[in-house]
Amino acid sequence: MTLATQLRDSYQELIRLAGWLDGSTTLCGADLSVRHAHALMMLAQASAPPSLGELGNQLGIDKSNATRLCAELLDHGWVEMQRCREDARVRRVRLTRGGKRLTGELDARSLQFFSRVLENVPSVRDRGAVVRGLPALVRALRSCVAEEESDYEANDTVTSIRVGRVSGAAASR
Repeated sequence: MTLATQLRDSYQELIRLAGWLDGSTTLCGADLSVRHAHALMMLAQASAPPSLGELGNQLGIDKSNATRLCAELLDHGWVEMQRCREDARVRRVRLTRGGKRLTGELDARSLQFFSRVLENVPSVRDRGAVVRGLPALVRALRSCVAEEESDYEANDTVTSIRVGRVSGAAASR
């Protein structure tokens, strides 16, 4: 078995174990969709309220999906949207008190879960390797995604592969 096959198989198992195919609960067991959890955590970590487009870029989704996602968060009372003073076409998203409380709980649950995950890695040395290896994997994935997007822009018949989804160029045009 090649290293690429092992990486692919492990990545696919990670996706299944994390519940990303279902998406109705988070890995740490919060009764919250994965999409909602990621959006809320991005907003909690933001230094300033992002626009819908900026949030979409951070989440790796297009603006229409970001708009729909934020509408769902708004319906739950977790975010509020405000028009940008400089450009009335732009709406900025920020957490409400309830959204801040929820993200605090989500962050605590997530840290508790990942602490347990690390405790289940057999040795301290292996724990360090896991923690150091994941950022390297993220950088490699980002690089491949950027290359694929560049190839897609150069030749619209290329299939664009993005982290988390595959979309055919012909289908998207």
